[in-house]
Amino acid sequence: MNMKEMEQLVRTLQDALNGQGQAMTEMRAVINAQNETIENLLTGQSWLRQAVDQLQTVNDDVMKIRNWLGADEADGPFYPEFKSLTARVEELGAMIEGRNKSAPTKRNMTDADAIRVMTGDLKDASHKEAGEAAALTYAQVYSCRLEYTFKHVHKALKEADPEYKNKWSK
Repeated sequence: MNMKEMEQLVRTLQDALNGQGQAMTEMRAVINAQNETIENLLTGQSWLRQAVDQLQTVNDDVMKIRNWLGADEADGPFYPEFKSLTARVEELGAMIEGRNKSAPTKRNMTDADAIRVMTGDLKDASHKEAGEAAALTYAQVYSCRLEYTFKHVHKALKEADPEYKNKWSK
């Protein structure tokens, strides 16, 4: 082998070694990236384990509360308070449902409604009929007509027509 061939062979070997060195560097980068991914997964599993443990704790607490609420008087520390609160809620519900059953809708009476039941198309209707026609309660019409409410409307009606007489007031 002559000198040129030897130099050529040395260059070829150096290129091969450099190529292998570069390949080794790339392999190291890939291996390091895989190690980082594995560490992230392990950290994620640790976080996931903690979340599962916390979820189990919350679930245990919910089960305790369910047991207390559905327990007999001898069971559960909150049962007597729960029972009295339930009774109070039922009592208040009955009171609410007992009010204004005659009202087709629940709304506030306006000045225009007051004028309508006093001098408008509902002036000759009974309190009940006027309330039903105007979507008001009997009590709203009664209170207006007997001048317990809407006093400013009654005053304006009397000022506008001195001969105006409220046939409902006594």
